[in-house]
Amino acid sequence: MLIRITGFWMHNNPLAPFSKLYLKYFIMKKSFFILYVMIAITGCKEKDFNDDLQTLNPEPDKAISIRIHELAQEIRIIELDIPDGIFLGNTESIRVAGDYFILHDGLYSHSITVFDQTGKFVSQLSSIGRGPGEYLGSHAYAVIENNSIIIVNDRGSKFLLYSFPKFEFITSFEETRYFMSMESLDEPFVLTISDSRHNNDEYTGAELFNVDQKTFQRLELPAKPAIIDLSYQNTLTRHSEGVYYSSPGFLTSVFDIGSDTVKKIVRIDFGKFNMPDEVWEWNSPERFETVFFENPKATWVQLFNKTSDYYSFFFLFSPEQQRFFSICNIETSDCIVYNEIALFDSFSVLPAPIGLFDEYYITYLEPWQIKELVPEKYETENVWENQLINARDMEKNILVLFTPIFPNDYYSK
Repeated sequence: MLIRITGFWMHNNPLAPFSKLYLKYFIMKKSFFILYVMIAITGCKEKDFNDDLQTLNPEPDKAISIRIHELAQEIRIIELDIPDGIFLGNTESIRVAGDYFILHDGLYSHSITVFDQTGKFVSQLSSIGRGPGEYLGSHAYAVIENNSIIIVNDRGSKFLLYSFPKFEFITSFEETRYFMSMESLDEPFVLTISDSRHNNDEYTGAELFNVDQKTFQRLELPAKPAIIDLSYQNTLTRHSEGVYYSSPGFLTSVFDIGSDTVKKIVRIDFGKFNMPDEVWEWNSPERFETVFFENPKATWVQLFNKTSDYYSFFFLFSPEQQRFFSICNIETSDCIVYNEIALFDSFSVLPAPIGLFDEYYITYLEPWQIKELVPEKYETENVWENQLINARDMEKNILVLFTPIFPNDYYSK
């Protein structure tokens, strides 16, 4: 079965975030430590933002298909135990905090649902309203305080704090800005991407948010209008020491951001498929979308990961309107691009991963999707294939986790 990597975070419309409607909808515990952080960031700026960077050159027009057992070093299937009355909505992103999977629907139900590592339901936050502990939207959130508290941004209105993973309301405080995305750093900091306006009508962009003191320190990162408009949740991926931020643009810049460091680590150049530099200055999603569809273009790097051997990431490619996957050798900078993943023995379409946990990419599948993917009559001794068959028969929602590897025979071809 060929799995065409499609979709953004919404299963049915991979380019929905480009639309005007979509974009408008998402319309230090001690003072000396704060000073240290600001000095450190300022001091490293000249050094870290040099132009002597490794450049990756994935070529979308040379994309190939691959079987998942050739791409993945390990494949795991986790069935989700969803109680009656629990509605997951349109799950658009998945994170892992401690021992828990977090499924988030920031568009329809505005729910945040937690499962343990075995798929057992733990709790759900779905407090829609205007009263204490309630919100009208839950687009951005972060888990903080050693995975004991979750902070949720209520669409340009306030921040709310709940216990995690039980979602007991703690407190809230006003914050009128709107945040495209958030991710936790070392306590008490959270990395935020805001589309609020700064000096000379520029976007604010990336900031360090001190949750304890409720203060923000702006980072000098690219903040052109279209860059910020595309800085959704999956452009931020957390790792053991910080957060990778895949900043869109003519060339994609990947930053490694910590509580006291900001370092540009790699550049991604799609060559003739880059979006023109001038479009990133535009405030018009319609104009941006027109350019994207006029000729084949590649942009919007998401779920970036770095291991000791490779970089990996997904990106959006037109006119196929699908997510391609690229894996690049760290030592040589060689990149392979995949547009299809072969599974079983017939063609079907699988939503692209919407989460990253360590080296595992995470895809979420609903029962109707599994039925489309898994043949009715199929026998196998493979463990994960049998788990898929069981999920199809039992009509289970599942998570598919896989760890990619750079092919050993690449240089012998």
